[in-house]
Amino acid sequence: MAAPNTATQTDLARRYENFAAIPTTEHVMCSVNSSEPAAVYAEGPSPRIMTTFWAFTILGPGTSGDGNSCRQYMQRVGDALGSCQECVTNWHRYRTAFLSKAAE
Repeated sequence: MAAPNTATQTDLARRYENFAAIPTTEHVMCSVNSSEPAAVYAEGPSPRIMTTFWAFTILGPGTSGDGNSCRQYMQRVGDALGSCQECVTNWHRYRTAFLSKAAE
């Protein structure tokens, strides 16, 4: 059996740590309660949105991440998408472009 790709595992762990570091008081897909200026979102996806999308590739439905991390991710994104129209708008606005880029 081949050894796991350590660089990839390290990158995935770093991406999840970046997501986990977003304060829970901030929305993950918009500027509510964020130190990021709202104008950042008019220019394209903010670093926080990209972090949330990368975490989705690791922890979203159908992935094999650790169960607790998956639940925390799904709860946090679900809360944002269920209570904030701006988060929903940004999720749909940037998702397709992100998925295309991630597939490269």
